[in-house]
Amino acid sequence: MKLYEIATLDYDGHSNTQYMVDSDPESVKERFKEQYYEDDYLQIIVNEVEIPGFKINISIDPEGVKEIETDGWLVKVGQVYSSPYQPAHFRIDKVVMTDDDTHPESAMLHGTWVNPNNYEEETYNDESQNYKDSFRAWHLNEQYSLEEGVNN
Repeated sequence: MKLYEIATLDYDGHSNTQYMVDSDPESVKERFKEQYYEDDYLQIIVNEVEIPGFKINISIDPEGVKEIETDGWLVKVGQVYSSPYQPAHFRIDKVVMTDDDTHPESAMLHGTWVNPNNYEEETYNDESQNYKDSFRAWHLNEQYSLEEGVNN
């Protein structure tokens, strides 16, 4: 999967840019046409986004996104994170990227609160009042630390 930029120009002279993650530029263009009226645009240009020194990889299988990687940062299903502000640890069960998530940091990470001494044992989180929770990837990166040696 790659990140693509869609640049449009309408007949009134307004330009717009948005981003999509997909496997090839033709499927990006088809998805764009499904969401918007092609006749409203004078020009639609799709380009792969390449930022020197910045790497984006998104791994997907039939059950969904399994991992996302940006420059030096990898998040994948099965990893466990801890925070000094939480008594339980957070295990990632699912990574979800929608059409609105143009950057891997915006991916929604769904997971389960687990016992810090036994990652197979789900535990109740008093703050969220739930066994399950979800965060944006950027929040997890800023507020939590990866537990070393757990599905890294």
